[in-house]
Formats: sequence, structure tokens, C-alpha cells
Amino acid sequence: MLLFAAFTPGQWLHRQRATVASPVTRVTLDRGYYAGTAANFADLRVVRDGSEVPFLLVTAHASRQTVNVPVRLVNKETRAGTLFITLEFEKQREPHNQIELDVSREDFRSQLKLEASDDGRQWATVRQSAYIFRYQTDAGQAAEHTILRYPDSRRRFLRLAIGGWPDPTQFLGAAVRRDSSAEAIRSEIWSVKDPAGVTKNRTTCTVLATGSRAPRDTAKLTLSAGRQTFYRSVTVEQSADGKNWGWLGAGAIYRVPREESLTVTFPETQLPMQRLCIFQGDDEPVSLVGVQLLGVDREVRFRSEAAGTYWLYYGSPKAVPPEYDLVRTAGDEFHGAAQAGSLGPREENPDYRPPPEPVKPWTERFPGVLYGVLAITVAGLGWMAIRLLRT
Repeated sequence: MLLFAAFTPGQWLHRQRATVASPVTRVTLDRGYYAGTAANFADLRVVRDGSEVPFLLVTAHASRQTVNVPVRLVNKETRAGTLFITLEFEKQREPHNQIELDVSREDFRSQLKLEASDDGRQWATVRQSAYIFRYQTDAGQAAEHTILRYPDSRRRFLRLAIGGWPDPTQFLGAAVRRDSSAEAIRSEIWSVKDPAGVTKNRTTCTVLATGSRAPRDTAKLTLSAGRQTFYRSVTVEQSADGKNWGWLGAGAIYRVPREESLTVTFPETQLPMQRLCIFQGDDEPVSLVGVQLLGVDREVRFRSEAAGTYWLYYGSPKAVPPEYDLVRTAGDEFHGAAQAGSLGPREENPDYRPPPEPVKPWTERFPGVLYGVLAITVAGLGWMAIRLLRT
């Protein structure tokens, strides 16, 4: 019990008051938290009346669940530069909603129409103007988008019409799936209005200097009014200093009849700077008027049956991750009992005490003595050398 209560508040820079809900509280880390920590979560502590409270850090990841649907290629032909692919499902009533294309072509940006049919004669459009692409960026990275989502269908046939595809041998096959994944829960961690962009080589790049280490994996774009139909590929890079940029991912934004997507996803990063590059081609450029960066929610969950004031403390660079039995003992009952709490604004810890200045070595504290001893030593050696020469 003495060890359990040995929390030293003077080592933590920031804190936030937690409004709790018995018997288990869950609070979502917010922008205030990420602004006051290195965001590696090692320095996070839950404290009640001066005593440390065991907690779990839970990430609201997406629930991935996909099932391959057996399908066979029944037709592949090119007419007037458009490639037509017909697929037939082995089990007619099995639902499907995602297709991934296997192609050998290296450099393309093609419009695609997707249709479905029960009998192979009467077709209904399920995606009017989708796009696929693969190309090399100016930095030599491969940008690729060959997976398409469409509304749930149980129809027996699927037909693709891919524009600007003269060689049918470059289409190798397709995998069809039923995707019932649940999206992760995300919150805004940073936003900007009217970001400045630079256009070069038909590509507009915008640097997002967030100044935050909050994890993020999604960018939601707001475009200027006026453009009703477009499709543009987008690449995302990351940097710690704004000078050295590394590859992060690629995607697409589009607006076509009855369909729109202005969101780009990429692998999660905590580096403070991202660069969005929109390939404009020879069309009139689309202009950004706003960008939101979103990150997957992190929840802190802890038992809160006992009365008292609960705080989240953080901002101790030398802190190491805590180890609690709760990691191994919390089960469905614990998570099922979790009720939503809330966090107050970030505030400076009034008990914080900066670490003492490191004690300098004796030679740095008394440099005059050191130099004096050296001078006497050199003079003594010179006098001895002169005596030796005389003899």
C-alpha cells in the first residue's frame, strides 16, 4: 500500500480534472492532453486524492472483418479503348461489396464503371464514375489505388468498364469480398482554414504544420465551391522538421454524380508535419479552403467506485510506462461497466517542482584553480628543464 500511494505530483507538469461515473469511468484523451505531452503515453497517470489509480489505455481501432467471395472471370475484351470485364459468382446469393483489381500496368489513371446483373443481360449501375490509378511521384514513390467499395449486392454477375485500357493482358484478375468492418472512432486533433499551397509540375502541395504529436491517420478536405465533377489522386508525406520528408500514403478525392469523397486515410503518424499533394493534371486545379486532421480516439478506463477528486497527470519526460495488474485482470465485466466521463481543460500542475540543476564537475565550478595549478606545473617543468640543460 505504501508503494501504491507513492505518487509524486511535483514531477508532472500538467493535469486535467476528470468527471467520473461509477463504477468504471472512460474518458477520451483530447487536444488539451496532446498539447501538453510528447504523446507517447508513458507519462500518463490517473490520481485520486494523491494516490495513483490503475487504468487501461484503450484505442478505438476499426473492427476489420472481410470474407472472400468465390468468383470467376467469364469475359475479358477491349472495345474502342475500353476494357470490359465480366465476373460471375459461384454462389449467387452471397453478398459482396468490395473488389480489388490485380493489374500489371505500371502507369495509369483510369475511370471505371461498375454494374451488376442477375441474368447477364439486364445491368444496373452500382458505381457510375469510380477511378483507379498507379503512378510514380516526383519523389519516386508508388501511388496506387485499385480497391473499390460499392453498395451491398447479391447479384450473380459483376461487370467492369475501364476507360483508356487498350491491352486486356494487363488485367490479371480480381478478388471480391464482403467487407463488414466497423470504422474506428475518430476525433479532430488539428484544423486549418485557407491553407497555402504551391503548384508545380501540375501538382499542388500544401504543408500542414500542426505543432502536435497527437496520432492522426485521416485528412478531411474542404474545397472551394464551383467544381461539380472531378477526380484527383492525393499523396501524403510526413516530416519532423519540414526539411526531410518521408512517404506516408496515397489516396483519392472525387465528386461525381450522386457520389463524393473528400477524405484521405494514411498509416497513423505522430510527426508534427504533413504534406498533402494533389495531382491536378491538365484540368483546372481544385483549391483547398480547409483541412481537418483526425486521429483514432484513445480512452482511459479506470475503476471509480471510491469517492474523491480524480485527475489525469502528464508531462513528465523521464516517466516510464506504469505496470498494473488491471492489464491482466480486466475482463468483459470491467469494460461493459465503463460509463462516459469527461475531462476539464488542461492546467498547470500547481505542485510541480522543476528538477534541480545538475551539479557541475569540480573543474567547471572552479576553473581558476585548475588553470592556476596548470600554470604552476608548467612553470615548474620549465625550471627543471633549465636546470637540466645547465648541468
